[in-house]
Amino acid sequence: MSGLKYLRIVWLSIVVALALSGCAVKGAIDQAGNTLDSSQLGSYAVAEVGILKGPNSQQIEMVDRVSSGEFCKYCRVQEINLKPGVHQIVIDVGFDASHQLVRETFNFPVEAGNRYTLLEGRIAVTRRDDPEHLLYTLVPIAGRDRDTYYPPAMIAQYNDTVQMQRAEAQEQRVWNQPLVRKIGAHICKEQGAIVYAGYVEQIADDKVQIRVASAAMKQNRQASPAGFQPNIIWDSPSNWDLCE
Repeated sequence: MSGLKYLRIVWLSIVVALALSGCAVKGAIDQAGNTLDSSQLGSYAVAEVGILKGPNSQQIEMVDRVSSGEFCKYCRVQEINLKPGVHQIVIDVGFDASHQLVRETFNFPVEAGNRYTLLEGRIAVTRRDDPEHLLYTLVPIAGRDRDTYYPPAMIAQYNDTVQMQRAEAQEQRVWNQPLVRKIGAHICKEQGAIVYAGYVEQIADDKVQIRVASAAMKQNRQASPAGFQPNIIWDSPSNWDLCE
């Protein structure tokens, strides 16, 4: 290695070290890059990276869709002060086996005075001045957006709402059964990720003959499952409902 190339590498290392040390002494900052004193911290929450991959903690890449470089240049941002409300934080986790950068996104509500430690699949909530005392944990709701995290009270409310909606839907299905057993009725059935639609052509005892005319993916009604062909089946009307 030439002497000039060696000096350039040393110089670059010194610049980076100085930049990082400059950020380290900056103190507590908010997402606008403002330095906060101790009297201001009580009106903020603090979010910190808790995921560990390898020897170092990971770093915050974006806060509310703004790059961390916008408010703290040349920094490894590992915690940020946030005003109460709903925020989005993206952290760099590291690289996968194919050397692709992996990021985790957290959408969650914050309250002043709390500490939010971002972990894999959950957020541990403590008081900002007492990180050993767990208050509660934010987690995604099963079957919904995995990047959105909810407190226990909101999850319980959601589950109650889902149960109520299921009960109402089942009651409506019972009311609809006489209409399902009519020739020409347009009926549908969900089966896993697929929604089948067809028409009643015949009725015999406890079964109806159905001309299954179409199938669509539940999450994208414009897409059809591979290999589907219209067909005619006999089935119990209790397995079907009127199409919405």
